[in-house]
Amino acid sequence: MKKMLIIVLSLSLGITGTIYLGIDSTPEMEIEANGYSGSGDLDGGGITIGYNHPVYQKEKMGVAVGGSYNLVGLDIGDDEEVGFLSVYALPTYSINDKMMAWFSLGFNMPTHDGDDLDTGLTYGLGAHYKFNEKMGVGIGYVVNQTGDEGVDITASRIALFVGYSLK
Repeated sequence: MKKMLIIVLSLSLGITGTIYLGIDSTPEMEIEANGYSGSGDLDGGGITIGYNHPVYQKEKMGVAVGGSYNLVGLDIGDDEEVGFLSVYALPTYSINDKMMAWFSLGFNMPTHDGDDLDTGLTYGLGAHYKFNEKMGVGIGYVVNQTGDEGVDITASRIALFVGYSLK
């Protein structure tokens, strides 16, 4: 059912958006439970693939809706991995013809070894530079929050993105 929903959603959005690939720096995870907290680096790094579809543009302000899939290696024992399937709104502000600032806000659903965790919030902040009308690069700070039965988990990372516009 999930695959069918993704296919229908992809076809309904058309081919006017931007696909992107992100390489994450060493992600960090913070866990809070019963008044105690701890954090640490996840040595496994991560990779993200996503799509942004523009829905509004007026002068320098724009809004897109997007979806992404992020996979993070946990590097704790048996090569465990956790992924985040995210859907978000992406407000943008064009600083000039080549540079743009962005903010994302949405929901994520943990996958892989984290699939029993709850749906959570995702948000991010970053900048994007266009080489030309088709290609660009960006940098961003992205956070995924999740949890389960009194345990709050926050995974954050800095990512470098390469994007390709389909318009």
